Amino acid sequence: MDDESLEPKLRVIARKVRLFLEPHWWCWRMYEGRPEDRRLSQATCDRSSLFLVAVLTDQGLPARLAMGTPVKGPYGYCANGSWRGHAWVESAGHIIDLTADQFGGPEIRICPVNDPRYAEGEDMAEAEVILRREETAQRLLARWRAAGGMAAPETAFAPLTEEDLRRLCED
Repeated sequence: MDDESLEPKLRVIARKVRLFLEPHWWCWRMYEGRPEDRRLSQATCDRSSLFLVAVLTDQGLPARLAMGTPVKGPYGYCANGSWRGHAWVESAGHIIDLTADQFGGPEIRICPVNDPRYAEGEDMAEAEVILRREETAQRLLARWRAAGGMAAPETAFAPLTEEDLRRLCED
């Protein structure tokens, strides 16, 4: 399969992964003590993207985490002329961004890897943060697989009730 013919498959996977992640984002906000002070996807890009890499790999697609922080230059994501720290996934010649909406974009953006809004730089996170990110992605992957992963119907990841969310957050 060439890179262009993979875009529809990447879009299906990204949509299902985002549906799965949204309740987890809500839990992360609750844990931080501020569930509603910003967009739900904000500050979730590194954990979410690393999880997407694992799901794409499970589906037999090559994928890698990419990120940038504007500390050492124009790296990350450029929104409204300003560079912001950000993480995304690169697979089959595409950028898959599950959290583009935190910058005013669509919920999911899939675009060519040479899109000028994205510039890869260094991962500036401390070793402890990187380890927590990796552990979170592995816990998410275990839950994803237990829920049926790509074989599960989208309704399996549909918006949850408040009670469902509380139970999820307690896990």
